[in-house]
Amino acid sequence: VADDSDCDDSDAAINPGATEICNGLDDDCDGLTDDEDPDRSGGTTWYIDYDSDGYGASSYTATSCEVPSGYVADNTDCDDTDAAVSPSGSETCNGIDDDCDGLIDDDDPGVTDLSTFYTDGDGDGYGDPASTADACTAPSGSVADATDCDDGDATVYPGADETCDGDDEDCDGTVDEDAIDGDTWYADSDGDGYGDPSTTTSACDQPSGYVADDSDCDDSDAGDEDADGLQDCEDDDIDGDGLRNDWDADSYDSDIARGPTAGFGGDGDLTVASGDSAELSDSLDHLGSGATAGDTELDIDGASTLVEGDELLIWSAQGSDAGTYQLVFVASIDGDSVTIEPPLEDDYDSGSVIVITRVPHYAEVLIEGDLSAAGWQDSSFTPLVFRATGSVSVSGSVDVSGEGFAGGDGVYGNGYDPYQGESWGGLGSSGVTSANDGGGGCYPRRGDNADSGAGGAYGTDGSAGTSYSGSSVTTGGVSYGDAELAGWYLGSGGGGGSPDTESDGSCSGEYSGDGGDGGGLVAIFAGDAIEVTGSILADGSDGDDAISGTSSCAGEVGGGGAGAGGMILLAAPTIDITGTVSAIGGAGGSSASANVGTPYGSAWGGAGGDGRVRLDYDSASGSPSPAAGYEGAYVD
Repeated sequence: VADDSDCDDSDAAINPGATEICNGLDDDCDGLTDDEDPDRSGGTTWYIDYDSDGYGASSYTATSCEVPSGYVADNTDCDDTDAAVSPSGSETCNGIDDDCDGLIDDDDPGVTDLSTFYTDGDGDGYGDPASTADACTAPSGSVADATDCDDGDATVYPGADETCDGDDEDCDGTVDEDAIDGDTWYADSDGDGYGDPSTTTSACDQPSGYVADDSDCDDSDAGDEDADGLQDCEDDDIDGDGLRNDWDADSYDSDIARGPTAGFGGDGDLTVASGDSAELSDSLDHLGSGATAGDTELDIDGASTLVEGDELLIWSAQGSDAGTYQLVFVASIDGDSVTIEPPLEDDYDSGSVIVITRVPHYAEVLIEGDLSAAGWQDSSFTPLVFRATGSVSVSGSVDVSGEGFAGGDGVYGNGYDPYQGESWGGLGSSGVTSANDGGGGCYPRRGDNADSGAGGAYGTDGSAGTSYSGSSVTTGGVSYGDAELAGWYLGSGGGGGSPDTESDGSCSGEYSGDGGDGGGLVAIFAGDAIEVTGSILADGSDGDDAISGTSSCAGEVGGGGAGAGGMILLAAPTIDITGTVSAIGGAGGSSASANVGTPYGSAWGGAGGDGRVRLDYDSASGSPSPAAGYEGAYVD
């Protein structure tokens, strides 16, 4: 043929007029084979595999002889954006048709990762572990929780409020613990049956170590010192001695029913400046009706001046129970009725002179001038007693000399007899030569002997009074009390001198001397020190000298017996005496005769006996006169 364009003359299907098809040959002899030839006819349809999972999406295709890159022959991928989704995928609970079978999750019987759900029959949100269903989504009436311990009761589930009913509402395996209607119990650590209000637990039944009571004021101590049913921490009188703890020097010792020795300092400082004088006169009443041991109420005139917490000295100064005393505190006041603490320890006889006086509680005491107290002869008689929390410094004087029991009266003229000295038993009698207890005797009037009164007594006997010849004609007072000052007393008075019954003794100017008065009472308690550079005095007074010849008379008249020293009690950690502390008896008075002078012969009034001194201290220097009959350790 005239044509020479056949590129494969051995195959009639190959020629320039043939149609290019996918056979790996250049069918139309244009030099291009299969997909290279744009005139190719036919080919395979390929599907895009965007997620490269080997499965194509039917929405994007390409037709060619060879598979194009990114395409596959399969068109069954139902999500070509997710390589995990394909006909060969595994159906999982994710809301996607993972295996492209048109079924999702629980609709697909081939789903693989099912969850177990539990029946919630009571609708409380907690499931029954014994009733299960496997699914992707909880079936109706089921929940993922498997902790319900009673699926038939909607009030029983983990976290439910536990109540006291014997059931385990909160499914924790324990019944009735932390129940909302449980009782409150209080820790009783000390096992005394009383609970600590600050340590509690809630429980239906009483737990071990807990009690229903919440009144324990100290759960570490079950002490009840006085066995009165009150714990010590709530008992205002721990030792049961009748004195509240606030005022008790030792609230755990029932044998110590008193305030602290140094007091409380509520009266502030006491200062008596040099050149000044001050007198204590705090006595309130004489307890005329007496009192009985155990009494806690007293009728006291002047009670309106008292306040709760004041300390009172109740003291039988004279009578059958003289020397008896007690220091008490004012608990309450109602008119003249005063309630005291502790109760009285002793009876007080209605016939005795029972003095009630307030005891001041100072802070610091500085005596540069003169401090005294109303004496026994004064209606406001006040023993000089006080406390100080700090120091007591005496550079001036504290003086109750002659403030004790009265000396017996002497005689003006000769119309009556002299009197014995007064003592703890009462007033003396006239014309009795013997002693009136501690009071000195006196001689009934007679002529020309100048019979003199005897001295009063306290710590030691008084001396006898003598007559003109020097003979003892009157008896000195008899000592009383004790060295420890368990009883408090005043010094007794001396006896009066005797007159001359002859006519030369009848003039009113003739005077047989009065007996000297006894010394008073001093009790000073301090918390730091008592320093005496001046003087503390409770001396007895001298007997009066007789007087004769003041007119036409010249009788022979006796002198008065002297008073005895009184009582001094000093208590402080340190006592320093460089001055004078004295409770000595006075000197007897001289007899007299206008014709002879004084004395008349050897007639003298008897000397007074010494008083008593007690010192309580930790350290001391100096000494009193007389020497302390008792020295003890300071105890606050």
